[in-house]
Amino acid sequence: MGDELLQHLKEIESYFKDLDGIPLMKAYNRQFIYFSARRPEFFKIAFHEICNESLRAEWLLDEVLDPIHQQASVRVTDNIPTDTSNISDAHFHSLSVGAANMFFSLSFQYKRQYGVDSFDKEEIDRYIDFVNDTIFARFEKD
Repeated sequence: MGDELLQHLKEIESYFKDLDGIPLMKAYNRQFIYFSARRPEFFKIAFHEICNESLRAEWLLDEVLDPIHQQASVRVTDNIPTDTSNISDAHFHSLSVGAANMFFSLSFQYKRQYGVDSFDKEEIDRYIDFVNDTIFARFEKD
């Protein structure tokens, strides 16, 4: 699954060559959330393994998560707005990865409690718009 995400990030790089700044970051985030909807088990497995220091966690970071992070960061890092002095990379990563995955990881709960199908295409698109608007709103202010 990690290889699938890494390959997808490499493929979409050419789609986004004309984007920069917030639109580029939103486009990458949108694609990451679509991947998370297709493969919710990826986050569940990764989360389980990296919550504690272990040889498996080290391997997962070295062989899967770091390469994905590096590929996704290639252009995004250069496009982070300058007004981020109080937001660390860890804060931003935690918010974006958590938002991209919890909606799908907790799909049973959301279906039961709210009647929302987390895997419905229209629901996914609505969710992505909400997440992108929420995460990037502070950077789009004039």
